[in-house]
Formats: sequence, structure tokens, C-alpha cells
Amino acid sequence: MEILTHVGGTPGKDCGGFCRFCYFKTVNFKDLDSVALGCKFCPPHQIGCSYCHELIREVKNGFKPPNEVLTQLIMNLEQLKNTQQEVHDLKINVGSWADVINYPHLHDLLAVFQKYEFPVNLGYTSGKGINGAETADDLVARGVTEVSFSVFSINPDLRREWMRDKTPEKSLEALQRFCELCEVNASTVVVPGVITEEEITKTCSILEEWGIKSFVLSRFSNHQNQGLLFNYKPVEDGIEPQPYQEFYELVGSIARQFSFRVLGSPAADPEKGLPYILARKGNKKYLEQLPAIKSETTIITSSLSAPFLEKIFQRIDGNGKVNILAVDKDIGDLIVPADLEAIDLKEVKFKAILPGGALLHDQVAHQLLTRDGKNRKVVRGPELLFLPSNVYLEGKEEEFITYEIRSFTELVNLINQN
Repeated sequence: MEILTHVGGTPGKDCGGFCRFCYFKTVNFKDLDSVALGCKFCPPHQIGCSYCHELIREVKNGFKPPNEVLTQLIMNLEQLKNTQQEVHDLKINVGSWADVINYPHLHDLLAVFQKYEFPVNLGYTSGKGINGAETADDLVARGVTEVSFSVFSINPDLRREWMRDKTPEKSLEALQRFCELCEVNASTVVVPGVITEEEITKTCSILEEWGIKSFVLSRFSNHQNQGLLFNYKPVEDGIEPQPYQEFYELVGSIARQFSFRVLGSPAADPEKGLPYILARKGNKKYLEQLPAIKSETTIITSSLSAPFLEKIFQRIDGNGKVNILAVDKDIGDLIVPADLEAIDLKEVKFKAILPGGALLHDQVAHQLLTRDGKNRKVVRGPELLFLPSNVYLEGKEEEFITYEIRSFTELVNLINQN
């Protein structure tokens, strides 16, 4: 089991400069305080709370002091202890909004973790600024057993141009050494016209020789509907990201060619049939475990989730009581008030269910969905409808199925509530 400890960090500033594809590159950090987010934890008459403002504070305020990081870790460990669940092979995942290698107190943290014999997963490094193999040697000697490494490409020229890596050869040398000494989860950003399937195959062929554990393909995001929450202009002009289905098929193609786990972000795991494993034809039998649908409801969701939800509800909702309404946003948790303003209220039934993590104040959501004068009931659905395979890399099919049965049971119970 992993427990996250976050060291903060400002993108661009604390990671050796912006990569060309970084979705923080076009964010106006000086203007972030004016962003009025809301969430399910906000007080009834106040938009914004410590929970949803943390998104802004953490990316704006740079690295945290080590005592703050350790205090939060102790609180997380206490919470875990209070749940009374069995904890096996506890590992500390050190995360950052920037590059964790650049955290000035990293060695101090690692010394504390080493004292208590906690193995460490370095949550993200771009490799920029790494001093070659000796950096990898040093970190592994200090207790690092796993690393998440943004390789982008094994081609130094592409790293130099797109990651703005001044010493790409040194970075790749360190990556190879990490592969020799510990587990490595590598990744790339699929920039159309730059990171092609041929380029990914070349990179993965080398990484397979080096012995990586997993590889994540991240779909390039260039517009607000793809998840650029704080951006007012594209990250790179003139580049149109791949349609999700095309991206999903690319992930599947790469997965079939190599022995290590290959995943996509946002959610794409063709090997296990995720996301929404219950939408697969072969798993229709599990839908019989869900409660019967008794009430009319509209489920408002993301453009990526909608097709999967439609398949599931077509099979369990014989009377057509539930309709699925997609907004123009790839990820449900990033739905904001503007997305609800664009909805045709004629399609919304008496009850509407929103994604659990949508960045909306509950009262704002209610106002927007009743602006036609009809008093609708607006509620939030489960926090997650499917188990993210990038978090549960080694999860078995039964675990993903069990999780979805539980989350969809919760969703149907919400539908049936008066």
C-alpha cells in the first residue's frame, strides 16, 4: 500500500522550466486568486473552501517546508491507522506539482523515511537537471525503490526541443540506471505529429531492454474542455489532440507489442477493458447484481464517460427512466458552472445527478439546473465510478468488477431515493 506525501512545488519554476507540452505553461499564476472554484465541501453560503482552494494554493506557493510535509504525513498515517484496515508493505509516495528531484529538502525527508524503514516511490521526475547515473545511485542508496520518470522520448533531440532538457543524455543515463536499481514507471505525452506510434515503439523497445515496470501514454491536452482548468489559451497553437477513441486504440496497440503494463491517461486500459469494465459485453451477467431502477433521473457526466454509461444503463434500465447527458468536458471532476450553463434544460428530468468531484458549489449547480423555473433535485454521485488502473497497476479483474458493482449500486440507490 502507498501513502501520498506531497511536497508542493510551482510548475515551471520548480522543475527546470516548462516543457512545451505542459498544461501549466499558459496559466497566469498571478491571476489564480481570482479563480472562484466551488466543491461539495463548501459551506452552504460560501463559494470556495480550504479543500477546493488547495488546488490553487499548492501550485502557486512553491515547495512546502519539510516540517509541514511530515506533519501531513503523520496525520495521513494516523487516519490510516484509525480505519483499522490491514496495511501491508507500506510505501511512501513523494509527490509534487513540479519535479520532486528539485525539492531542496528531499534528502532530509529520505533520511526520516529511511530511519523508519519506509521504502519510497518518487512520484514524478522529468529527468531535467539530473546529474547522470550518480544521482540515481544516490537516491536508491537513500531508500528509493520506485520512480515515475517522464521520458517523453528516448531521442535526446526530442527531449531537448520539447522538454527543454539541456542535458538529455545525462537524463537518459540516469533513467537507465534507475531501471537497473529499482522499479520504474515511465511516461510520455502523445503530442500529435511529434510523438507518433513509431516514435513510441522505438522508445518502448529500449525501455523494455532496460526493464521498466510500466508505461503511461498521456493524451496531449490543449483546450479547456480537455481539462485545462486555469488556462485561457492553448498550450501549443496549431496542435489538435487525438480523439479519445483513437488514443484508446493507440494505447491498446502499444500494449500488445510489449511485456510491461501500458496504460493511457485519461483513463485508458484496453488490456483490462477499462474504464467501466461493466460496459463490456462479456460482463453483462454482473449487471444482474444491481438494484432495479425505480425513478426517473438525468445523469450529467463527461463526454468520455457518457458512451460507457449509456451502454450500462441500456442494459439495466428497460423502461428508459434514466438518460445520460454529456457536457463538453473530458473529465467529470473538472465540470464547472460554465458546463451546466450550456445544458439544454429540456433534457433534464426532475432529478439530476452530478459527478461527485465536480468543481461546483452545490447551490450554484442547483441554480443553473433550475433556471427555467422548474424545481429540480440536484445531487452528487459517487466519488469514483471505476477504479483507476494507474493507481492499481497490479489489480486483478475481479477487483475492478467488484469496485464497479459497489459504485453502480450506490449510484442506482441515489436514483431511487425520493
